[in-house]
Amino acid sequence: VLLHWLHTIAAMIWVGGVAFIIFSLLPTLKQATDMASRQRIMGAMVPRFRKIVGGCLAILLITGVANMLGKPMFLY
Repeated sequence: VLLHWLHTIAAMIWVGGVAFIIFSLLPTLKQATDMASRQRIMGAMVPRFRKIVGGCLAILLITGVANMLGKPMFLY
């Protein structure tokens, strides 16, 4: 059960972060700031987001494999 929760939470963080960037941050930056400011803000945000996404993807991969191996019927 714990692996399922970790898997689900990692997926929610990843998808939620992407949705926030696409539907909230980018439209706001386009309206509110000039190009130099946008590049500075995105330049500061992207490395942080990559670390979070990298961690989430690692958790998704590990828990996904563990969940499959725990239920061999998924392998057939």
